[in-house]
Amino acid sequence: MKKISSLFFFLLFAVVTVAQEVGLTIHVSAANYPVDSIALVWFDSSNSYQRKTISLKDGEGKIHVAVPGYTPLYLINQDEAQRIRFDDGVTPPPSLLFFAEEGDVTISFDQEKWPVAAITGGELNTAYMRLWKIAGPLAFEDFALRVAFNASGAKDDGDANQRYTEKLADIRNTSDMAKKSFISENPAIYVSLFLLEDLFLHYPVEAFEEQFLNLSDEVRGTALGIKTAARISEAKALLPNQLAPDFSKTDQNGDTIRLSSYRGKYVLIAFWGTWCLPCRKLHPHLVELYNKYTPLGIEFINVAMEFGTPEQVRDEWIRITSDDHLTWTQILNNEGIDDCDVVKLYAIQIFPTKVLIDADGKIVGRYTGETQELDEKLGSLFGQ
Repeated sequence: MKKISSLFFFLLFAVVTVAQEVGLTIHVSAANYPVDSIALVWFDSSNSYQRKTISLKDGEGKIHVAVPGYTPLYLINQDEAQRIRFDDGVTPPPSLLFFAEEGDVTISFDQEKWPVAAITGGELNTAYMRLWKIAGPLAFEDFALRVAFNASGAKDDGDANQRYTEKLADIRNTSDMAKKSFISENPAIYVSLFLLEDLFLHYPVEAFEEQFLNLSDEVRGTALGIKTAARISEAKALLPNQLAPDFSKTDQNGDTIRLSSYRGKYVLIAFWGTWCLPCRKLHPHLVELYNKYTPLGIEFINVAMEFGTPEQVRDEWIRITSDDHLTWTQILNNEGIDDCDVVKLYAIQIFPTKVLIDADGKIVGRYTGETQELDEKLGSLFGQ
């Protein structure tokens, strides 16, 4: 209860630290980089994507930009040879993060070790560099492993896939541990808030809240701090045993679907998109669950979030739901989204995500990605 009160009072009385615009000159020094430019990208105060090109001559270049202080900036590697190409698309190399601070920022890197780099200029970047000396080589190792596995042609080898997945997990766990240690040791640095916010899905919400409240008042009073506090409050409202937010939407047949009308039955809401390959790969199993459990007293609702023009979106959505044999209630979140955005209402940030709701309308659990935990829960509930 103490932590809940602490966050509540913070939301009520926090004084927001407004980031003033800063002018910074970014110097880039690149070794073994075969391209004559590198991209600089960021999101502005209205969350609009911004991109500028830094021209390089003999590996050297600079650019001056004016953005709000604290803005995360990213260098994007333009070397096409560094991209991983596979059947379903392209994976670019990792980007290189730094922060907007008044004055000069210098970034030096060797393309053969990208995104390992030396970043100098300003207190934030000096602090961040202490972490990047550890996290940078791990990001390089992660991407090198991906490149090697893609080139090996072993993606259909189950054992090779398992070893590959385990190695990636080890690298990411090590990187996450380094970030968590940095956050604990640097509670008064904005970089810690930025890193913590990015780890939101890696913590139970109560543990995340505890880490957030350990940050300094000044850091929590930034715009990102206020946003993160609100995100925590939203997530806590969606914990197990909380009443699931009610909604009213139109389904694929034009019928109005209201969640509260399902009281007395369990409901599984599956959030997905036609663009989401992991979602579609799990659809055959979702169909199995539907056939197995709906006779026992559970209703399924799929909620799709799509991108594109309304006509394109609806046609593709209808086609895919038919191709994937999703014969139950289907909702296209895009339609009527200004009146009811179910994806936002349930704070969905990863697709696929499934939310299980009990007969009293309370949340039982929230499941992302693979369905083993959900399978076990359904089995225990329905005796299968």
